[in-house]
Amino acid sequence: MVNKKKPKLKYFYLDGELHKVLKIIRAENLAICWNYPQHKRVGYVWSDARKRLGKAFTMMQVSEMIGRHRVNIERDILAGNIRKPQRAYAISGSRRPPPYIFSEENVMELHDYLLSVHIGRPRADGKITPRNMPSKAELRAMMRHDVVMYVKSDNGTFTPVWKEQDW
Repeated sequence: MVNKKKPKLKYFYLDGELHKVLKIIRAENLAICWNYPQHKRVGYVWSDARKRLGKAFTMMQVSEMIGRHRVNIERDILAGNIRKPQRAYAISGSRRPPPYIFSEENVMELHDYLLSVHIGRPRADGKITPRNMPSKAELRAMMRHDVVMYVKSDNGTFTPVWKEQDW
């Protein structure tokens, strides 16, 4: 029997604001968090916050999902090609540069931008060919940890097949 632990929740978005979990007291149904845009400590009823929270992704997670190196993503952010995600500075006051923490909307905006950018030398016909990009459905499945099933065709290519959610 394999014991797979669920990854610990560290960052999340609530009402469009980035939060870091400082402490969860399950017995009191309380979550003590740091709200980055407001620069203060806040408390939430954990059962309510858990229903409303949005996922947060680090630069490494986004670069793996999108299939681009983190330096290229940072270059696009600094160039103003995509909207800057919120940053998670060190609460302790460390001088380390704060990392970007992406929301689901930020990841989808980055995906839309990268679909409009051609990789390599310009084509003679002016068309855009993004390389090795996941589809929107595949990206949503990666962000929500859904299962993606592929079917191998007769010629050896794999095609994603989507199953409707059973409720």
